[in-house]
Amino acid sequence: MTEWKQFLEEHLKKNPEFKKRWDAGAPLRAVTQQLLAMRILRGLSQNDIARRAKITQAHISRIESGLSDPRLSTLIKMAQAMEFTIIFKPKEG
Repeated sequence: MTEWKQFLEEHLKKNPEFKKRWDAGAPLRAVTQQLLAMRILRGLSQNDIARRAKITQAHISRIESGLSDPRLSTLIKMAQAMEFTIIFKPKEG
């Protein structure tokens, strides 16, 4: 297990407030991880997306690494730059 995963597991178990905030961020992490996976699938660099979406490469890096809470319009620009669309669907379960 990596040091990060061990750190995360310990804090999720010991700190209810941390767990609450971590869980609240799960949907955004899922979206940004999906965008990263799509970029890799398309064989595109962050610079490629930046040029196409007219946003900075640094902003894309912060989004993909979870250091930014991007606007929906930014996520849409990124998806369009990769020729994907963002679709909302009802929760399962």
